[in-house]
Amino acid sequence: MLWLVDDVDAELSEAYKWDIYKATERKRVKRVAARRKRVKTLRDKMLRRKPVYYPPSGDDIRALRKGALHMTQTKFAEQLGLKENTIRSWEIGRYVPLRQHALKMAYLAKVNGVEWHKIEEYVPGYNAREPRRPH
Repeated sequence: MLWLVDDVDAELSEAYKWDIYKATERKRVKRVAARRKRVKTLRDKMLRRKPVYYPPSGDDIRALRKGALHMTQTKFAEQLGLKENTIRSWEIGRYVPLRQHALKMAYLAKVNGVEWHKIEEYVPGYNAREPRRPH
């Protein structure tokens, strides 16, 4: 009779081990699914993020304005639809131009036949087309 009890205990312990294995496997599957979901969410956030904008330095703006376009600050400001003080502030480094203004400068350079090679660093995915007009 003793051997019968040992077999029953062995079968119970095997069944118990199997139940534990299945439970831990279910937990592992849930953990993996949760990790995949977190990674997918993070990847989606990274893809939705806007490209980084590196504004042109004051020296670059001054070189474009004076060297390539041969314009005064007043004329350059008129062409961009801004005030002269804004251009002066950009050139001395007090402020940096917004992305839309960098695009306008690039378009102005392209219209005047000047290749402003720095613009690809400032605006990723740039193609110098006419800036959109506000409605």
